[in-house]
Amino acid sequence: MKKSLIALAVAGAFAAPSAMAIEFTPTMYESLAFSINGDQLNGVDTTSDGQSIRSGGGSTIGFKFTDDLGNGMTAEAFVHFTTNIPLGNASQFSGRNGYVGLTSSSWGAIKMGANEHVYEVGQIIDGWGADWAGGNSVGFWTGAPTRLGISGWNFTRQDLGSIWWTSPSWGGFVIDAAFILGPGGGVIGANPLDAEGYQLAAKWSNSAFLVSAAIAEYSDYGLGAGSTQFGGGFQGDVSGNQQASGLRVTFVWTAGWGNLGASTNIMSSEDKTNVAGTKNEGTTYSLTGTFNLASGRIIGNYVMAQDQDFGGVKIADSGAKGFDIGYQHDLSASTYAFIRYEANEGDLNYTGAAAGKIESDALMLGMKISY
Repeated sequence: MKKSLIALAVAGAFAAPSAMAIEFTPTMYESLAFSINGDQLNGVDTTSDGQSIRSGGGSTIGFKFTDDLGNGMTAEAFVHFTTNIPLGNASQFSGRNGYVGLTSSSWGAIKMGANEHVYEVGQIIDGWGADWAGGNSVGFWTGAPTRLGISGWNFTRQDLGSIWWTSPSWGGFVIDAAFILGPGGGVIGANPLDAEGYQLAAKWSNSAFLVSAAIAEYSDYGLGAGSTQFGGGFQGDVSGNQQASGLRVTFVWTAGWGNLGASTNIMSSEDKTNVAGTKNEGTTYSLTGTFNLASGRIIGNYVMAQDQDFGGVKIADSGAKGFDIGYQHDLSASTYAFIRYEANEGDLNYTGAAAGKIESDALMLGMKISY
């Protein structure tokens, strides 16, 4: 929960006019849990009764600055950091999202910097804020099921160099568009890289319903230059000239008792230059439900990935599935304690090459504080 702490009128010879104001808004959250987990490979325990303190996506702290420019326009700057210091990694403190931008009451907001864009965040409807979207050995989770298992491409991502626009709300209808500037200039073999991507999304919502759809496409990512931003290596890649695309549709119904939601992703990734038969295609589905109680809520999620196509051939036993169920007990408007159980399973060929059937489960007890 974001709270404004300081609003200062700026005046003086080197300052903005006194009618304008700069507002500084810090935000943070901490989500930690004691976890008892187990892992199996082909039915054989690889971790039995593993005990650990887990972090729900890392501790985060952000700083937002807004400057009222008048006439319905504001300037904005935001920096966001994550750290695993509560887990004992005292030296781990890293930047994440950050941007500068302008917002107008008439034409919306335009920003540039690093961001997690609408294709990913528009389907975070799991009731946990995707806090526990990771940390299991399957590599597939309920928070944001946007991963292709064989190629490893993942639409759950932070795009480092981006320009994006969000429209104002027109009767509950909002449009988002993002252009991602890749790190051009690299060469793999004889192929120059010009990595780039885009995302487009439309959303309509009111007090009871939310419907959104998004498309995304990335090109020239892969091994070598830009691999950190654009998704890492690709099975058999020797060119770097790869392309990934996705279509996402999300629906949520909210009532006094809670909400029900569903989302689907249709994704593909492919080497476009000189590796035949490398197109990896897959579809995921997710269902979520939140049921309100007097002092908290019960949350359940189920997600599945269908068997994938690779090189135009359906690969048997290449799907995955998972579920979680938990209870959040409100301690205040900003803090809840919780208990959560999750189980995930990746089929024999989920990551390709008969890697083995992977199973993972965990029971967690923890607390989240947001500010």
